[in-house]
Amino acid sequence: MGLTSIEWTDRTWSPLRAQVKADAGKIAAEKGYTSLIQVATKMAGGIGPHCEHVSDGCKLCYSGTNNHRCLPSNGTGLPFDRRSRDLIDPVVDEKILLQPVRWQKPQRIFVENQSDLFGEWHSDEAIDRVFRIMALCPWHTFQVLTKRPDRMAKYLYRRESSGAFAPGPLSNVWLGVSVENQETADARIPLLLQTPAAKRFVSYEPALGPVDFMRIPRPDDAYFRERGEVGAIGPKSEPDDYVYWQKRLLHWVIIGGESGPGARPMNPEWVRSTRDQCVEAGVAFFFKQWGEWVSVSEVAGTGKHHTFPDGRTVRRVGKKKAGASIDGREWREFPEVRS
Repeated sequence: MGLTSIEWTDRTWSPLRAQVKADAGKIAAEKGYTSLIQVATKMAGGIGPHCEHVSDGCKLCYSGTNNHRCLPSNGTGLPFDRRSRDLIDPVVDEKILLQPVRWQKPQRIFVENQSDLFGEWHSDEAIDRVFRIMALCPWHTFQVLTKRPDRMAKYLYRRESSGAFAPGPLSNVWLGVSVENQETADARIPLLLQTPAAKRFVSYEPALGPVDFMRIPRPDDAYFRERGEVGAIGPKSEPDDYVYWQKRLLHWVIIGGESGPGARPMNPEWVRSTRDQCVEAGVAFFFKQWGEWVSVSEVAGTGKHHTFPDGRTVRRVGKKKAGASIDGREWREFPEVRS
């Protein structure tokens, strides 16, 4: 945990962990998880992250790969799927939990980068402890990213209605959702827009398909009406309806291609389209990386190619060589921070 090479944050912080049960091998056998018996027995007592894949963007998860390799300081050896939940006990690592308090220099901190803060296996009480630390460290900016916006919204609504975060959402906590294509964007972004937050953002990574942000379904207006924010949404009949309210409700979009072995290619037009939509709507835009693939017009040489249905061709050149430049410029925008 700590300093990171992730371009849009300064540090990572994952205090919610998992410990393999002492009798995990026996449980695996009883449940018929034949392929997990050996590793569950071997790793009994081991501590690492736990998560569960929910969509295609999870396929090459770096945390899942590291966990499966049983890295000495970070691994249970178990796969990130529902079976493993039966073989672990969720735990809060007390030493990791208190790290932000000791980091006196203001930092952007990516929360639960090894897992998902709103995973079903984490109790509300465990999530409460994470939020209490974030509340105790107003000099930091905490970036929470989830693929489970339904639970995030329900959790934040309950905590807000109980007065736990009065007089409103924590001003130093940004909430975001991860999407990889139009289907996941349509499902997750409206829930994000309904969630009480100081800043809301979308991580469109790995980008596996195009996303038209203008066609994403509207969120339910009820939450905003209750708080006097209905003007941020505008009449449903307004022609440029999405641009009008997106400017107030969505503050930041990150996009990036996949990297590592087996990385899937990203169409350059998905990046340019997202950039253009953000510029039009007044939303901060951050281009993280091309990944392993880049447009053939950007680099010389030969190598593995992929041609998309629209005729655009990309070449696999590796993450470092591909870089993060769009039409001669790097985009590294952040949303404005409340004073």
